[in-house]
Amino acid sequence: MKKAIFLFSMIATGLVISDLAYAQSSAITNTHFALQEAKEYLANGEIDKAVAKLQTARDNIDKAIENEKTSGKSKTWNYRGDTYKEYLNVPQDKIEMTYMEAGKIAVESYNTAIKLDDSKRGDYKGPAQSGKAAVYPMMFNQGIAFINDGNFDGAMEAFDIVLLINPTDSNASLNAGLAAERKPDMDRAIQYYGQMIYQQGVKDPYPYVRVAAYYTDKEEYDKGLELIQKGLPVAKKQMLSAQKKYGGMPAGAEKEKYKTEVVDKWTGGVKDLQTTEFNIYLKADRLDEAMANLQSAIETDPENDGNYSRLGQLYDQNGDTENAMKYYGMAIEKNPDNLDANYNIGAFYFNRGAEKIQATRDMDLKTYQSEGKAMEDEAVEDLKKAKPYFEKVEELQPGVAKPQLDTINNILASKGG
Repeated sequence: MKKAIFLFSMIATGLVISDLAYAQSSAITNTHFALQEAKEYLANGEIDKAVAKLQTARDNIDKAIENEKTSGKSKTWNYRGDTYKEYLNVPQDKIEMTYMEAGKIAVESYNTAIKLDDSKRGDYKGPAQSGKAAVYPMMFNQGIAFINDGNFDGAMEAFDIVLLINPTDSNASLNAGLAAERKPDMDRAIQYYGQMIYQQGVKDPYPYVRVAAYYTDKEEYDKGLELIQKGLPVAKKQMLSAQKKYGGMPAGAEKEKYKTEVVDKWTGGVKDLQTTEFNIYLKADRLDEAMANLQSAIETDPENDGNYSRLGQLYDQNGDTENAMKYYGMAIEKNPDNLDANYNIGAFYFNRGAEKIQATRDMDLKTYQSEGKAMEDEAVEDLKKAKPYFEKVEELQPGVAKPQLDTINNILASKGG
């Protein structure tokens, strides 16, 4: 009798084990079939039926995830990724989760499937990578759309998912950083730009400039300079390589391409880095270092007009007008369109002329009769000297020197100049 009971118990237990194994397997199988039906409904435009089938797929794959027998299998996580990825093809108002939530779960599931796949053939590694590749453009495009709509939190969330798909995607980090800046959330922006510099190894000058400026605002000048000195050699190398590629300014359609690839990105980027470095030295009140740095830069790159202009500013700041004017003039010789040098020379003559005009107005009648006319003539000559520099500034950047030009023209008209 005891033997019969024991045998019956073994048989009963065996049935339970078989049922459990079947239940585990059927959860994944049911997910598969529910997904297929959902895709068919979507293809036919039957959205509500598709959503119902996706819910069935979710319910089944959740059971498989929670079960210790199947939770460690690559196949399980790949199906979970497929399920949540399919929600991205359904109108947002038809589902209770956001696209960002669905996309993130899908990518995290695919990443887990890849990690767990220990088969030599990569049975689920390949499909999981393909699944991630399908999610990528949806999330990236959504991030750009959010930026355009002013939803900067949403944009960062979307690009975070892109970075889950491809942690080396510097375009995602850059756009996420720009979204953070526009929010504004500079701390978070710096995290994205730091990722570009330290993890993705980008050569683009922009993140270096922004992180260095961030440290400068926090008065962490050494950190800012360290960033510039890390990015500047890289940017210079890229600039020279880009210039060499074209062999000088091309003609025709290539001219615009050259402007975008070489002038705007690399030449402009190098100047931005140098300007940032210069500003750090100024804010840190390290003028001697700034001057030595610029002298060295001029020796290395004698055609860079920006270095002459910045050196002129240092002399100007130190009250050495003679050397300031000398280097402003050299900057304009190298590049007649140097905005700062033109403005500063114009400002020098304008201020000197304006001071003389004011001095004549402060004179008593007797002093004016003996000295005033000669001083007014000197003032007019100073203003005449200032005028072409301010006109150049207005040509380069309208509105910047308009008040000074208006004043000059009024005074010259009243003085017969």
